[in-house]
Amino acid sequence: MNEAYQVYGSPTSPFSMKVRSAFRAKQLPMVFRYMTPENQGEVFPNVRIPVIPIVKFPNGDWKNDSTPLLMDLEDEGRALLPDDPAARFACLLLEDMADEWFMKTCYYLTWGDAEGGRVMSRYLAFDSFPNGGEDTLSAGAEQLYAWQGSRNGTLGTTAENFPALFRSFQEMVDALEAMALGATQFLFGNRPSLADMAFYGPMAPLAWAPDGRNHLQTHAPTLLRWLSHAEDASGMDGDWSEGDLVGPVRQLLAIAGRDYLPFLLANAHAREAGEPMMSIELDGGVFTQKTVGYQAKCLARLRQAWADLDQDVQSRLRAIIGPNADHLNT
Repeated sequence: MNEAYQVYGSPTSPFSMKVRSAFRAKQLPMVFRYMTPENQGEVFPNVRIPVIPIVKFPNGDWKNDSTPLLMDLEDEGRALLPDDPAARFACLLLEDMADEWFMKTCYYLTWGDAEGGRVMSRYLAFDSFPNGGEDTLSAGAEQLYAWQGSRNGTLGTTAENFPALFRSFQEMVDALEAMALGATQFLFGNRPSLADMAFYGPMAPLAWAPDGRNHLQTHAPTLLRWLSHAEDASGMDGDWSEGDLVGPVRQLLAIAGRDYLPFLLANAHAREAGEPMMSIELDGGVFTQKTVGYQAKCLARLRQAWADLDQDVQSRLRAIIGPNADHLNT
């Protein structure tokens, strides 16, 4: 047990599900522990920002930012990034879009509806207060429902933003459904990638939410079943695809170029200008949220990965991403 990574999280947490599935895909020894009031005092003081998932490493280190955490572990266990430079960058970009953009609509469909949000808050309370009884469960569910709702302003997961978000979301779902129906089990071949785990993460709780599950069942039934495969891909052995990026990946990259990179750039510009809010007009409508420092860091990371590519690889990717690939230039 001392050699296993200990992941503290919740099945209703997108990033907990991303990290848990990634550890399984990497075939690393891992114990998943539910975050409860009893273990918060032991766990939270070990990280700067007390948000789940929080991972205790076998050497005693603690980390809880999913992307840097998993990048630090890339050489441990089975790799989650493709070998080909173009596919590797595509994987990094899609993982980032899943974390910071796709997640928003998943969150809204999970928590935005009052009835569905109360269902999910009860699930979360059941995980967080084991054996607490009905009174504890009900009281905890009300507290958690209020807390989840308080996050909408920061995340931009509001009814006003929903039209702008939903077009991207549905097109990404369509691309992922095409992947699930395609010739490979995952986006970059018959082995799981970091991008697959990042898309799986927010869809895992979405599939338990009444509105979310109904939407996936109606519009992407194969993808809904694919989630069970992505949840534990430890026994799925295969190779990375060779040659050109497959159609679903190209579709997702085009969406990143059209919507996600402009969003990241608008946020970065607002932050540089000291503006508390950012806003961008997309084909689906106007999207507005609080300026987020972390998403400025996301753009900086992508720009560094882009700068590390040869020009011919950049040219191949630019043809897929579109003219907004220029946003990746520093």
